Amino acid sequence: MDKYSSWSGEDRGGGSSSSRQATALMRNLCSHLIPARMGSNNMLSHKSSLEWDNDDPDEPGYIVHRLTNSQLISVENAFEKMVSSVKRVSEDRVRNGSNEENFQQDLEEAERMLDQEEKRYKESSPDTKVDPNSRSAGMELLLQQTKRGGENKNEIRESVPDFPGIYPPGKGKKGEMECFYLPIITNSQKTGFEPTKDMVLKPGSVFANNYLVQSELGSAAFSTAYRCLDLSSEEDDDGYQDEVCLKVIKNTKDYFDQSLDEIKILQLLKDTNRVQENNIVEMKSFFYHREHLVIVTEL
Repeated sequence: MDKYSSWSGEDRGGGSSSSRQATALMRNLCSHLIPARMGSNNMLSHKSSLEWDNDDPDEPGYIVHRLTNSQLISVENAFEKMVSSVKRVSEDRVRNGSNEENFQQDLEEAERMLDQEEKRYKESSPDTKVDPNSRSAGMELLLQQTKRGGENKNEIRESVPDFPGIYPPGKGKKGEMECFYLPIITNSQKTGFEPTKDMVLKPGSVFANNYLVQSELGSAAFSTAYRCLDLSSEEDDDGYQDEVCLKVIKNTKDYFDQSLDEIKILQLLKDTNRVQENNIVEMKSFFYHREHLVIVTEL
């Protein structure tokens, strides 16, 4: 949806036409910055009339304004004038001690907007039950909408902590976002890069304070595999600890990204609890250490 500016620049009283049109356009572009309630005698009392048709699938949700360089300068000047006016009004209110009254007006405006959102959600979701007397009804409705999933509207899916609407691996539906946490193991009180981009684990060394390197199993394009003892595992009756395979991914971005997909797949397989009966390798853990992604599997 394009909106072309055609300013004649003619003076018809009260300032040039181009100046008035620049101010009007600036108000539309910066309507989200204009306080909800301003004095009627103030130039900022204008309310943006831009509305979007949410039922129209072809509605782009934006307007393109094509301006010449002089028109852009006029809009910028109008914006500077708006900022100066807001600053002047704010300073006057501080001097007059009317801040508390303005805060109350803004609070009432916010409550009115919340009531409108609550009404809109009720109309769009008639089966949703919410206490109409609750001031948090709008947020409660939004949470119910977020928690719905699949055909069962009573199903509640837990999001990843601190990331609402983002789900653990395998829990998201098509088109939704998923997240898994990558443990990063570092040396205490040490920063900086490794001496070299390539890393070779020597037999007899302990890697990540948890794995005793025994030997190299093999190397491929993406990684190098090592036979290691898991020092955190319990000893069996003969005093042996678990042997595991450490797959050390080579330090390049493409290999790192590819291996993240491998971790997601291995985790999904592990979550089925059927990897043993189907002879599928089981991932024990994964982590990032010394600038390398490492995947730990059974051996």
